[in-house]
Amino acid sequence: MTLTNNSKESLELILNNSFKESVPLAFLKLLNHSVHLYINESLTYINDINENLYEMSNYAINLFLNLEDVLKENGEEKFKKIETIINYKEKLEKLYRILYAYYTELNIATLILNDKNNLLSSKDNNIESLDFNLFYEDCFVFINEFISPDDLESVLCQLLSSIPIRVSKNKYYEYVEKSLLLINEPEERLKDIFEFLKEQFNGKHVKGYHDFLPDIAMSIENCIEKALEKPNKDEIEGILKEIESIEDNLLNLGDLLLSLYDIFNCMSVLLMLQNVDLESLYNRHVAYKDFYLSSSSLFNEDTDPHEKEILIETLPDLMNQHRGILENNLLKINRKIKDILSNESLKIDSHEELSNIFENHLLIFSHLNQRLMDTLVYNTKNQKDLSVNKELEKYIQKFIQYLDSEFKNMTNPLRKARMQNFLGLIPLAMNSDEFMDYLINAVNMSSDKNKARIVDNIGRIMAYYGFFDNHHCDCNHDHDENCHCHHSHDHKNH
Repeated sequence: MTLTNNSKESLELILNNSFKESVPLAFLKLLNHSVHLYINESLTYINDINENLYEMSNYAINLFLNLEDVLKENGEEKFKKIETIINYKEKLEKLYRILYAYYTELNIATLILNDKNNLLSSKDNNIESLDFNLFYEDCFVFINEFISPDDLESVLCQLLSSIPIRVSKNKYYEYVEKSLLLINEPEERLKDIFEFLKEQFNGKHVKGYHDFLPDIAMSIENCIEKALEKPNKDEIEGILKEIESIEDNLLNLGDLLLSLYDIFNCMSVLLMLQNVDLESLYNRHVAYKDFYLSSSSLFNEDTDPHEKEILIETLPDLMNQHRGILENNLLKINRKIKDILSNESLKIDSHEELSNIFENHLLIFSHLNQRLMDTLVYNTKNQKDLSVNKELEKYIQKFIQYLDSEFKNMTNPLRKARMQNFLGLIPLAMNSDEFMDYLINAVNMSSDKNKARIVDNIGRIMAYYGFFDNHHCDCNHDHDENCHCHHSHDHKNH
């Protein structure tokens, strides 16, 4: 059964109306991301860091500053630019993957240092004053009542990665296998996903690890090497400060990659459609011309620095107000499209012109919503889904063998750190009750110092989410974000 004429005409009208919202939205997002690119600290010295990033940054800025001429080019010239953009996006995806690997290795160094710092701590942890029943009660309430169901999986993964490993290798492998069986992707993606899993376990496995930012890669390796030695407390503090400095640099570079990726996505939308020029965009709203001229003036050295500061402070909010209107309009349009498609036994392919319009709509929607960080995400199925994927099982067994071979060449502190970090990165394969069992078992099998460490680690995560904000105590210290002790408190509102 095909579309009725009325439905066809209605869908065609709605799709054409969607372009009236999505194209201006791409334009405003382009401006916004260009402002973010300008204010990124890394932009000022990117030519000294990485030649590829420098080249891509210049290309993005030139496209933006010459947007009027670029949009007037013929189809062949625009197509060449789209090809260049696709190439650059692929490079950005590879660089972002390496950046993620740097964070993985920094986390490993931090876990080792925190463990050693805990062992060296001269402070009396006063284990007798810790109320573990209250601690378990708070944890149960936190994950079952306080945290929303939408956030529960992410929070449980954070909690898991904060608990020192207290299980045998075989038990660990069982959990990893149970977790990876939740991967729900076509067979052709499994090879790349399991390569990424290896990189999540050991960041140095990613291709280009030592080439993208060689100085940072070397600094991270030095931090891990020093952490695995016998640093004293002052040395540990110094290494942690070095790690914090590296993380700040990576954060700026990560934001730069995200901005470039978003700019290229928005530019693709403007280039792929016919009859899009600056004048037509200006005609949509009187403010759009001012938004573009103001945004582009940031890259002009002759613009007064004080004026630039004002623009940086005010422009994003003003543009976001207009973006919000367009996004709401698009949301309504997409609902109408969904309603038509759900009410028809649709064979849209039989209408060539309508099919092309629909494909353009989907393509634009994809570009407007595509994020660089999503390139590192894979789909998972519900834990209750017991369906079996034989090909996936083969990859998992090979991955377990990989883990086993890796562990044989690791010192005990490094092995435990990698095991602990990896647990928080793979799909969650336990429910709330199973997590509580895992937590209680870890506490029971730990030394007094590690018991206190677990309580503190979990408490910090709970405090981050505001769990203690409405608790009132009669204790003799401030019960704020610094209080994660779980000593016996009189929780009046608990």
